[in-house]
Amino acid sequence: MKPYVKNQFIFKGCSLFFIFLNCCDVNKSTKIIDDNHRIIPVTEASESWLPIQTINGYLSAVLGPYADADVLPLAEGGFRMYVGSLGVRNIVSFYSADGLVWSTEEGIRVSNAAFPDALRLSDGRVRIYFQGAGVIESAISSDGGLTFEKETGVRITRGWHGSLDIDQVGDGSTVGLDNGSFRMYYRGADEDSTYFNNMKTVILSATSQDGLNWTPEPGVRVAPEIWVEAHAPNNTRFVTSPEAVMTGNGSVKLYFWGVGMCHGVCLSISADGLNFNIVEQVYANADSPSGNNIGDPSILPLENEPWLMFYGNGSGIDYGIWIARRQ
Repeated sequence: MKPYVKNQFIFKGCSLFFIFLNCCDVNKSTKIIDDNHRIIPVTEASESWLPIQTINGYLSAVLGPYADADVLPLAEGGFRMYVGSLGVRNIVSFYSADGLVWSTEEGIRVSNAAFPDALRLSDGRVRIYFQGAGVIESAISSDGGLTFEKETGVRITRGWHGSLDIDQVGDGSTVGLDNGSFRMYYRGADEDSTYFNNMKTVILSATSQDGLNWTPEPGVRVAPEIWVEAHAPNNTRFVTSPEAVMTGNGSVKLYFWGVGMCHGVCLSISADGLNFNIVEQVYANADSPSGNNIGDPSILPLENEPWLMFYGNGSGIDYGIWIARRQ
């Protein structure tokens, strides 16, 4: 089963393509609100990430109008990357034998869908969760993740948390738990034009015994309001793209993208998967290939090798999915 999951592009407001072109502050530092809400800067963090560089420059996975990568290890070896195709609202895929060099796979994996979140089930099938019309739906594959059939119904709907997710939910990351059940972390949004990308967002969670029927968990996993200074404008209060990784000791590493919080990719670790009380900056915007916002991180936790991160970055002809390595 896939131990982590991923990410996606936003259709309300501007697309991620324009988010990166019109990025916010790319300052490498973080700010202190109070002693209990100090975001740990990358220079003090428990881990840090940097873009991979070759003799030809920074290493990209794929350039073009793609965002929200989600990488799935395949049963037969190699990796499949699902991405959102910007502008046409389809999920397409790429293949790699080593996680570094990627080639296009022909065809559309899921149509009218965004924010792919894929995992391999115990029976060998692949389920992919995605954002449909402001809700999270799913599709199932019996051929390793190439051909999908949409499953009936809605997995995660709007309004479970009142005004926090009244307008849309999406951008999920699903992990398997020790008891055989599943937990999904996802973005809830209240559409508000005063906020970044026209959405007031939080990270929420839900659980499921079968991967189809989901129950919301009370409370908020990450709320940018408590990590951004009270006087800061609303357009710096934005969090999205949770990426959960289960660790060997049962704790959850939750990576996410926070505008006004980490000036890049954030990390928060929870022993119980519910309470995320410390936030670290682990990859600064200023360290990215373009210096712009690092969006929608997808983590590939490799064995006996440094982990890889796939993320949206760049501008113009250099826009696409780039690769970073944990230091």
